[in-house]
Amino acid sequence: MHFEELSGLKINVSKSCLCGIGITPEALRSMARCIGCAEGKLPLKYLGLTVGSKMNCESDWLSIVEKFQKRFSDWKAKTLSFGGMLTLIKSVVTSFPLYFFSIFRAPVCILKLLEQLRCKFFWGGSSNKSKLHWAKWVDILKSYELDGLNIGSLRAKNWALLSKWWWKFLTETDSLWVKVIKSIYGRDGGLGISFISSLIGKGTNTLLWSECWNGPYSFKEKFPRIFRLESDKECRICDRISWNGTSWDFKWWMRDLTGRNKEELDNLLAELPTNGFSNNELDE
Repeated sequence: MHFEELSGLKINVSKSCLCGIGITPEALRSMARCIGCAEGKLPLKYLGLTVGSKMNCESDWLSIVEKFQKRFSDWKAKTLSFGGMLTLIKSVVTSFPLYFFSIFRAPVCILKLLEQLRCKFFWGGSSNKSKLHWAKWVDILKSYELDGLNIGSLRAKNWALLSKWWWKFLTETDSLWVKVIKSIYGRDGGLGISFISSLIGKGTNTLLWSECWNGPYSFKEKFPRIFRLESDKECRICDRISWNGTSWDFKWWMRDLTGRNKEELDNLLAELPTNGFSNNELDE
């Protein structure tokens, strides 16, 4: 009732179910009866995704494999041209599995099986027999620039979609979900993301202190003394740092720093690249 009053949305109890963790079936049954919804058990399907499973077993992905097989049916392989099959393969890849690939890391065996299905379909094979392959599938997956057909690897697509969350974790530092993850798993979120960094061009569209552009932590976290002295907390990189061709210049507005403040500023400059940023106009 409180949720409905605050959000203006009404829960459809007839379409809802109650799942229990660490309670007896009798207690779950009593609670579900009190609420007026059905009893449920984990794992379950929610918005097409499996909830309550780690999705690291082959059996958890069988529904995805079956849907792939239905899309790549035998009659389509017999009636479509190479161009038609190529279009179907790209459309299936770009629409159907993205939801799953954005949330879960697919097991290697599943990725291999899905690639086999795509490869067999492309060369006109069926579920019972294969046809001659005129080129290696790994070469066909490559981009047009590398003489491929720009289909793209499923494994690469899976990792790219998951990397989106790593990047959001680094950049959306004030978001509630980021704070929750950090409170549970630590400052790095337990994600092992220290290899991610920004490609800085002129430094005109990246905040110097609050954005994680040089590793998993922001400069305001790594250099709190200098950050407390900062008069413009939202300044950009280009407002404070410039490359003179041989070394870095820090555009400071105060008198020369001493003691621990000077030491922290030296540590900040020591973390910067030894040969300047990239030549791009914008940061990436």
